[in-house]
Amino acid sequence: AIPFAGRMMHSPEGELSYHQYSHDPTKDTLFSISRSLLNKRLVELAAKDPSVSFHFDHRCTSMDLRSKSISFVDHEGKSVTAQGQTVLATDGAYSAVRQSMVKTDRYDYSQSYIEHGYKELHIPPGKDGKHQLERGALHIWPRGSFMMIALPNLDGSFTCTLFFPFEGPESIATLTTRE
Repeated sequence: AIPFAGRMMHSPEGELSYHQYSHDPTKDTLFSISRSLLNKRLVELAAKDPSVSFHFDHRCTSMDLRSKSISFVDHEGKSVTAQGQTVLATDGAYSAVRQSMVKTDRYDYSQSYIEHGYKELHIPPGKDGKHQLERGALHIWPRGSFMMIALPNLDGSFTCTLFFPFEGPESIATLTTRE
């Protein structure tokens, strides 16, 4: 993980301004960590527990909350059921687990959609293998109705996220090429 104690703002004119999160960066520091490396490490640690089982390449179809059993369809279309004391549901925005929870008494749930989406982008390391931007900061390019952020990676690259309206003259809908 890469620690960073502040954010670097990038103005439209190319000016940089650093904003430290607090007066004591040793206490108030965030960390940039690779999602894939974190997931890999979590799986490695969980796999050491014999009571943990994994079901990859399975689509969750439902969950019985009383029995803590969960139903899947595997990559071949075969139905599979699993049961456990604790279930970590990572089945996404249209979660079958959430839908099972919504059907219970007194479950309070609401969902609303925002007008923005995101695209993940990449800034590779420089020719020397080092970060092309200051590695000790969250980088932010605010631009009115949209913005981009960049988080440093251990390999010298940055993972960027462009938050952009879905529709309009400056939107995800207008992005038609890889460039």
